[in-house]
Amino acid sequence: MKRRPHKIVSVVLLVVLIAGMGMACRIQSLESRNKRWAENTETAGKILTESGKKEAQKQTDGTENDAAAQNAKRVFGDEPAELYARSAVLMDADSGRVLFGKDADVVRPMASTTKIMTCILALEYLRKHPDQTIEVSDQAASQPKVHLGMQKGEVFYIKDLLYSLMLESHNDSAVAVAEGIAGSVEEFAKEMFNAGSNLKNKTVEEIFLQDFKKFSANDITFGVGQINSMSQTELKEIREKLEPHLEDTCISQNVQMLFFMLTDIINERTQLICCGTNASELVYEAFGVKNPDGYFMLKGVVSRKKQFIPAIIEAMQQ
Repeated sequence: MKRRPHKIVSVVLLVVLIAGMGMACRIQSLESRNKRWAENTETAGKILTESGKKEAQKQTDGTENDAAAQNAKRVFGDEPAELYARSAVLMDADSGRVLFGKDADVVRPMASTTKIMTCILALEYLRKHPDQTIEVSDQAASQPKVHLGMQKGEVFYIKDLLYSLMLESHNDSAVAVAEGIAGSVEEFAKEMFNAGSNLKNKTVEEIFLQDFKKFSANDITFGVGQINSMSQTELKEIREKLEPHLEDTCISQNVQMLFFMLTDIINERTQLICCGTNASELVYEAFGVKNPDGYFMLKGVVSRKKQFIPAIIEAMQQ
């Protein structure tokens, strides 16, 4: 058979041309999709706050934000029908802006991430005590599934229990590790929280604004900040650090009143400091407590959204 190299070359060139056209179309499609996503995200962010879809609906009743609302709905949709979590949050990782929230401010248990933190603390402990053992207690042995199936009185190396903790998420192993390191789950929890606290190295301004929000009621704009801790000593130190700067922060944030909650999540109470015209009187009206030591002690108050804000606004309206 006579060879026809020119035909072979033509076929190869045709294949390359088709592949190139397909790749160009694919790139153009991706660029177009990314552009639409960026536009949708930008407009959605204008109306999606922590109240999510409800806030979007409020702003689109015959207003100029209808286009933004439609984009928001197209990007994020309604609240997922299978969103069974009690709390959820969708956040822009670069800016920290919350795009969607469902009870995002409610303090929740950390679930299995607690075991990750337990493992981190255990690894740090094992640097100095590599062969530390633990005798299984009643409390550890009685933990519900998923569990290793320990029996009271058995002895394990802590380093061995970390495999059970991290690979199978065994509850009894987690309790045993905590007791082996700190003596009790309660003491270990304090060590865990203190290890995760980043407040000591922050400036006054950073602490004030770490979780700070503005509210308006009765033509009054006020700000409320909050931190949580398991250490009463840490809360006292931070309160004394913040108190001299209350007035300056009130001015810099352009609010008429400033409230700052230092919440003890173990004892379920909040130390409250405040400044601004009638701020102290307002707290007394809302909670019926005075501040003989320069701060208010609000027993049973741990939630800004569900407990503090409603009581303050109600007092304003009286």
